[in-house]
Amino acid sequence: MITKEKRPADSIPAPSAWISKSYQTLAAPPGPEERFPFEQLFTLRTKKILPYLRHVARAYGDFARIQLAQVWIYVASHPDDVREILQSKHRSFVKGVGADLVRDALGYGLFSAEGELHRRQQKLMQPAFRTEAIERYAAMMLECFDYSDAEWQDGQTIDVVEEMHRLTMNVATRTLFNMPPDDRQKKLGHALTVLLRGIAQRISNPFGILKATLPILPDREWKECLRILDEQIGKIIDDHEAGVLPDDDLLGQLMSATDDAGLKLSRKQLRDETLTLFVAGHETTAIALSWAWYEAARDPAIQAKLQEEVARVCGGRTPAYSDLPQLRYCRRVFQESLRYYPPIYLFLRQALSTMQLRDYTIPKGSVFAISPYLVHHDPRFYPNPEKFDPDRWSEDFESQLHKFAYFPFSGGPRVCIGERFAWCEGILALAWFTQRWDFELAPYQDIRPGDGGTMRPAGAIEMILRRRDASSTPMSAPAPSATSPGSPGKCPFTKA
Repeated sequence: MITKEKRPADSIPAPSAWISKSYQTLAAPPGPEERFPFEQLFTLRTKKILPYLRHVARAYGDFARIQLAQVWIYVASHPDDVREILQSKHRSFVKGVGADLVRDALGYGLFSAEGELHRRQQKLMQPAFRTEAIERYAAMMLECFDYSDAEWQDGQTIDVVEEMHRLTMNVATRTLFNMPPDDRQKKLGHALTVLLRGIAQRISNPFGILKATLPILPDREWKECLRILDEQIGKIIDDHEAGVLPDDDLLGQLMSATDDAGLKLSRKQLRDETLTLFVAGHETTAIALSWAWYEAARDPAIQAKLQEEVARVCGGRTPAYSDLPQLRYCRRVFQESLRYYPPIYLFLRQALSTMQLRDYTIPKGSVFAISPYLVHHDPRFYPNPEKFDPDRWSEDFESQLHKFAYFPFSGGPRVCIGERFAWCEGILALAWFTQRWDFELAPYQDIRPGDGGTMRPAGAIEMILRRRDASSTPMSAPAPSATSPGSPGKCPFTKA
């Protein structure tokens, strides 16, 4: 049985205990004024987080301030400030409230661990994401693609969001636990869906920052899903220890890893790390792939270029890990999907002490909101940013782009450890399914991002599948249909 561990000694107090009493005397950046108590909190609740942050950045500039009850939020939307927070001065910040909101579910995995605990666990886990390990996981990914492919039928209408989540779920359970798609996986998948929904509700709720200062009382469904996840992951760890399951998966790598003192991850740490990887690796890649298929389906030129490249690189054979360097356009489509629809559109940090940033004195405990979406849609760094354009990612463009003008996986020492895994999965999935299927958008859909804590679509994205011959020529590339859902060059948060 996996038990709860106490909060590490180097962890931080709740933000309500941090706010400097002398704050009102300090210089402050521009931002919306509070005309009555809690005005910005309720405005944020009404407008939703991302459209509201977009409004603040446009109205008050690259470095703005919002007051949410007793907490000050600094919205940093210039790459120079992002670099200062995530890299140059990263030791002056912690994740704080962002991690507190999910810690009762994810424990002290890499996402929510702080300080020395995070550095130790990151070092322990790095061998599981080296090149030779990614190549081994790629073979497992291809098995999962084949399983999904076998379930689809010519002329079938699918919800690509649901299918991509099922696909990445299969990949996660196969690479993490060596588990095939079976009843136990379905039980895990249902519990994970409940968990993700609860996490999204907490993160997307502006009152969440205040709730992080109080004990969070989960509902009955939340508690039951955590019980199932703890029970199932505990059994999987038991099976690995007993040799029932092979140890060539991610969990096997983590169980054999040792630190400089020869110590291994505890059973509780194994639970926290695998659940963190399970949640992060499953949800974010599924979102990026869903939007990539949507954009390819609404612009036949993109789909035709994908098909041409896969036919040229792979011919009639199955795409493989060794093809990744040649699948340049597949990479660009996935890269542009991560730019236009960054799955995690907001990163939070809290200041450990009073500090200087720009010309301002920032009090201890202040919260920083850093949005990849805001930076990724800034015309100073991306010409015509509201157009989905994979061709923008030329070598010349990338060489001149500010390093922190593109950060879908965060940045600095806390960059996502599974970034290379995600790139491998995303590019191979685009190549694999492009080779076998044409994706045609079903008519009369209202498609836009949802209001949750991720960029997951608000509802289904229905597509009609057309089976292709792997050796067939690419489809023709007429101009995008004027009747297709949405329109190129339009902000996805703007209603039609």
